[in-house]
Order: sequence, then C-alpha cells, then structure tokens
Amino acid sequence: MMNEKSVKNYLRKLGLSLVEINVYLSLLEKGDQTILELSRTTRIERTRLYRDIYGMISKGLVIEKILGNRKLLGISEIDSLERLAHKKVEDLSYVSENLNPFIKAVEEVKLSSLPSKVRSYSGREGIKQVLWNELKAVGELRTFSYRFLDEIVGKKFFRSWTKELDYRGIEVKDLRSFQFLKSEAEVKGRNIMPFKNDNIRYLTPDVIDFEIEMDIYNDTVVIFNWHKGDVYAVEIEDSKFAFMQRSFFDMYWNIAKPVSVSGWLEMMEEYRRVS
Repeated sequence: MMNEKSVKNYLRKLGLSLVEINVYLSLLEKGDQTILELSRTTRIERTRLYRDIYGMISKGLVIEKILGNRKLLGISEIDSLERLAHKKVEDLSYVSENLNPFIKAVEEVKLSSLPSKVRSYSGREGIKQVLWNELKAVGELRTFSYRFLDEIVGKKFFRSWTKELDYRGIEVKDLRSFQFLKSEAEVKGRNIMPFKNDNIRYLTPDVIDFEIEMDIYNDTVVIFNWHKGDVYAVEIEDSKFAFMQRSFFDMYWNIAKPVSVSGWLEMMEEYRRVS
C-alpha cells in the first residue's frame, strides 16, 4: 500500500510539478478550497498558484465548483489520473519507438560545421523583413510560437502577411506554448486573426514551455527573442541545422494536442476565468 511519499513520487513520475503535487494532496486531504485557502494550506503564493491550477484544470485533474458567491477548486474523479497515466505511456512509447531514427537524424548533423549564412535583424522594419523572407517557404512553415508578432509589426502588416501565406499555399504548423496562451489571454479585447492554412497544436507546460519563437522553413531557421518590449531576430541559413531543428519540431508536433481556432478561443476564456 502506498504511503504519502510513494503517492508524491508517483505523481512526480506522471509529470506533475512540485506545486501541482502539493495542490492535489491538499485538495485530496482537506477537500474543496478557494485559491486563498489553497495558498494558505500549501504555503504557496496565489500568483504562483494560478498558472499551475490552470494546467491542472486543462489536464482534467482539478475542477471548478461554484457555491453561492464562492469559487471552489476540487479534485476530479480518479479516472482523470488514469487518463493522464495512459497518455504518459503513449508518449513514452512514441519516444521509445522513434529513438533510433531520431538519433540517426542527429548524428547526420555535424554540429562543428558553421552555418553558411547568419543574418541579424532588429526593430519593426527588421522583423517585417524577416517575415517577408519567410514567404519563400516551399510547402510549409514550422513555428514554435511564443507571441503574435503583430504587436511588433502592426496588425495591418501582419494581416497582409497571413493573406500572402494563404495565397502562396504555404501550410503553417503552429506549435503553441502556455506562454503564447497566457500572452494572448492577458490582452483585453484580444481578437486573434486566424488564417486558412494555420494548423494549431498546443503543448502543455509539463511537456515544454518556451519563451522564444523559432520558425523553420526550407534550409533556414529564424530565432526571435523578446527583450524589454522589443524583438530581435537571427536568421540562420544552413541545411544541417535546419534538418536537426525540423526533427525536434516534428517530435513535439506528434505529441502536441490539435486545437481548432474556436477551441483556442475557449482555452483563452478558460485561462481568463481561472486567473
């Protein structure tokens, strides 16, 4: 029979963070609680709790309950843990089955070789140039999305860029993180601009949570970095480096959850509600 230490270890193996484990055990032992009560029983600041609780709700581990004018949090039925365990087994099975092809792909890349071309860009006009360069993509554009770039280049330019993507038939594989969801949901009145060839998938923070954007197309990798409200970009044109980054991207793409535009809007509303 499992003791508390064993339960914590099992939850950790399922991918729960230390905060998530403490929240789960507190709700299990003490029953439904408000955010304030959870903050007291777990001794974790409320601002720190919000992100983890949203993640637990999205995993189905925690549910919200309305009692009068109080919003309570409680643990879901035990089958939510079973589903999480089965998902973990499926993910590990995929990683195991594709380990050798992945190793082979990485080994084919000579990390010691320097990229053939490296270009840097900054400022509004520089980022616009990077996006126009991406219209050279043949077939598809892969992106680890961190934020919408319209906050830098402006909505009008961004809209014309997405229209051009559609016109040229460039399929976008749009892999979004929790940080992307958070940045979108926290902008009041945010109106996302979907486009026809944008295929969205979402990576939960327990898998990976990135704070830069990386776009991959043809033999080019572009890295965008946000710094104090500004963005600079580095464009690396090198076939071996691009091949390796595509391999990383495709591994995460196969793990990520497909999300429709309406589904993404619902996730944003859910984040706003629990925050």
